[in-house]
Amino acid sequence: MSRSMSLSGAFYLSIFVLLLTACGTDGTTGGPPDFVNDGDSADDGDAPDGDLSDGDLSDGDLADGDVADGDMPDGDAADGDVPDGDESDGDAPDGDAPDGDENDGDAPDGDVSDGDTTDGDVPDGDTTDGDVADGDDDQSGFHPAGWANPAQHGAAFKLGESDCRNCHGQNLDGGARSCDSCHSSGWRNDCAFCHGGADNQTGAPPVDLRGRTARDETTVGAHTTHVTAAGHLAYDCSQCHAKPDDVLSPGHTLDATPGQAELVFAAGLSPQGVFNGDAACSSLYCHGDGRTAGASPAFTGTIDSCSTCHPFMSSTSDAWATMSGDHRKHLREGIACHECHGPVLNDDETIKAPELHVNGQKNVLLPSGGVWNGSNCTVVCHGETHFAQGW
Repeated sequence: MSRSMSLSGAFYLSIFVLLLTACGTDGTTGGPPDFVNDGDSADDGDAPDGDLSDGDLSDGDLADGDVADGDMPDGDAADGDVPDGDESDGDAPDGDAPDGDENDGDAPDGDVSDGDTTDGDVPDGDTTDGDVADGDDDQSGFHPAGWANPAQHGAAFKLGESDCRNCHGQNLDGGARSCDSCHSSGWRNDCAFCHGGADNQTGAPPVDLRGRTARDETTVGAHTTHVTAAGHLAYDCSQCHAKPDDVLSPGHTLDATPGQAELVFAAGLSPQGVFNGDAACSSLYCHGDGRTAGASPAFTGTIDSCSTCHPFMSSTSDAWATMSGDHRKHLREGIACHECHGPVLNDDETIKAPELHVNGQKNVLLPSGGVWNGSNCTVVCHGETHFAQGW
């Protein structure tokens, strides 16, 4: 029995040695196991040697110095999900994105939403984007195309169709952009910047607010005749209007009656004047006969002679009777108008000094050194001597 057990044990020991010889204990095939950590071989069980196995060699799950394995990053190469030094991998930015020059997924780089390039809806230096104004193009998201043309935005402002203060500030000097940045210096108090300028620089039409120039337009009419010395004093706008100091003066451009010029006579020669609403006025000194206020002709009409307003040398005796003092007596005796009104009239009875005609004063100069004191005269004329002669 003991011999049998001894033989059996020797048999199994032989089998175990054969298996070890065939497979080795370090996972390699062939050769006997090396149970020594000698610094050169990778065939021992657990301990690393100098060059092979765990320390430098890539295996299934661990990273080594130079080679990419399954899941972990290595020094130079991109693996599945994790960024390395220089290259872009699947989801995460690498060394160049977002950087100064390139545009990656959805993060801005150095040139997007900056000074030169248009992005979504942020303004840049020169290009129009969605709804914000840029350097010199129209605000395509707010204003129509061509809005920079004065014929468009100027007319809309003057006619009250657009209140520019909403974007350009209450004084038109800020907000989206100051109007002063485009318009020439002094435009705010230059009346001819918005209207007039065709016949003179007073601001009186033509041109009117809608760009019209025809005299038969009530907004043009006799403006030029009034503001120039055409047979009478050249009248300032204040004779008929509340003259503004600049474009934003109260009651001027941005008021309750856009596109209309209210008639206000309070500061003129005819403070009692009335605008009839039909392109004509009444109760006017300037259209009276020198004694009583009168009504004007239609604003689009004309005045052809002196007798349109007051009796003249060619008028009838009955007409002369409506004049002050001894006008009729003198006219009957053939005394011409220029003999007593020499500062105003030429010898042919044409007006030589418009500034002295219809100026609110009586300009009298008697012949031969005669004296007129406003109510009587002392003079020798037409063969008679007047001494403190009442008029």
